[in-house]
Amino acid sequence: MKRTTILAEEDLLLELKHRAKREGRTVSELIREILSDYLRRDEKKRILSFVGVGKSGRNDISEKSEEILEQVFERGS
Repeated sequence: MKRTTILAEEDLLLELKHRAKREGRTVSELIREILSDYLRRDEKKRILSFVGVGKSGRNDISEKSEEILEQVFERGS
């Protein structure tokens, strides 16, 4: 792990400290979780942004897009 410094509004940091205390966690743990969740959410949006483009001959793409993509990537590895 590597240390970093951020600048944030005082009220935001206070809210973060209160939440960490309420959850029995450190501020660092909470920040790492928040960053990780944010980055995963952003990645999913980018990966799935092309689903539904073009014709595949399948009518279950929207329901099974993640499962189908996993199968395609596994075959390509």
